Amino acid sequence: MPITINGSAGITFPDSVLQTSGVPAPGTAGNALISNGTIWTSAAISTKPFVTGTSMLFRQTAAPTGWTKVTSFNDYALRIVSGAANTGGSVAFTTAFASQTPAGSVSINTAGLSAGATTLTTPQIPSHSHVIPAAGGDQPSSNTSVQNSSIINEPVNTNATGGGGSHNHSISGSATGSFTGTAINLAVQYLDVITATKN
Repeated sequence: MPITINGSAGITFPDSVLQTSGVPAPGTAGNALISNGTIWTSAAISTKPFVTGTSMLFRQTAAPTGWTKVTSFNDYALRIVSGAANTGGSVAFTTAFASQTPAGSVSINTAGLSAGATTLTTPQIPSHSHVIPAAGGDQPSSNTSVQNSSIINEPVNTNATGGGGSHNHSISGSATGSFTGTAINLAVQYLDVITATKN
């Protein structure tokens, strides 16, 4: 089938001229003619879109033909960035996203502190009274109206005072303890991909 350029008024190249010049006849499956006159066969077309060193992700175990599998990135997660592409982190994907059970210990250290002295106020003292001891054999004076000398030989109680309130002391020393928690399952579903570079 000949090629006509610029329509019926243009130049027509018959098949014999095209094939003699090495150009495949139009319509040949798998071939393409680009603007600089280069012919790409189907094999060339499959490799030309990617320059050497191009990195791609593939959802398959082996790299496709013409590509080399990169094995330095294993058990990684993908991160989308707006700046330069880089790598980082130190924890493997399956380690970070696994079933985790919180556990650990806590300590309270009050070393250097001691119980301080506390002076109780009247409301903090339990309610009580005091006894005034008897005066013994002392006798009332002659001008008193008390004639029974046995009164001054009996003990006398004071009025009760105090309220039984509380007070605080500071503490010293240290204490430790442990804590546990319910397991948290972070084993998220994932899809494995590989990285490969164009040969």
